[in-house]
Amino acid sequence: YLSMKKNIFVFGFFLLLTLIFFAPFLSGEQILGFKDLSRYFYPLRHLMVEQVRAGLWPLWNPYIFCGFPLLATLQIGFFYPLTWIFYLLPFNLAFNYFTIAHYFLAPCFMYLLLKHYKFHTPSAIFGGILFGFSGYLLSVSNMNTSLEAAIWLPLVILFFDRWIKEKSFFNLIGVALTLALEFLGGEPTIIYVTS
Repeated sequence: YLSMKKNIFVFGFFLLLTLIFFAPFLSGEQILGFKDLSRYFYPLRHLMVEQVRAGLWPLWNPYIFCGFPLLATLQIGFFYPLTWIFYLLPFNLAFNYFTIAHYFLAPCFMYLLLKHYKFHTPSAIFGGILFGFSGYLLSVSNMNTSLEAAIWLPLVILFFDRWIKEKSFFNLIGVALTLALEFLGGEPTIIYVTS
């Protein structure tokens, strides 16, 4: 019970840190829209959301060449679970929160991995912050797919290590699900590196 309470406190700290870091983007007045975000991800996801809200499967993008498969484009993340946020909030706000949510989850997942390896709480918190706001993760903020896939790496390692030690079916399912989430994030090269 105390460990659960401590984890909730730590996750709350990570959330506060993330909200402070991304404060200018919380209102939706400013959009995370630089480099590939504005030229590639924003238009594709906007088209996907428009088609879904119109009651259609987002199968086709008529705006590229003479038409181009949309659902088959892994980068739109249609099957990625966190994409639900686009259907609950106004698009610009959802676009920001979608990215920001990954910077909250990344330190949480690394913290859980480090606690699994018996790191003391301050060290695990520090490791979570280092991972969540690392140069790599910040550098892929304009590449949503790489960010979406990379944050699951600590959980993949956590479940795999538990499975090696305990051979439990639950941990094997954990490995499979986290690898699937990496894949659905939309950047296959991350899952190649993980495997």
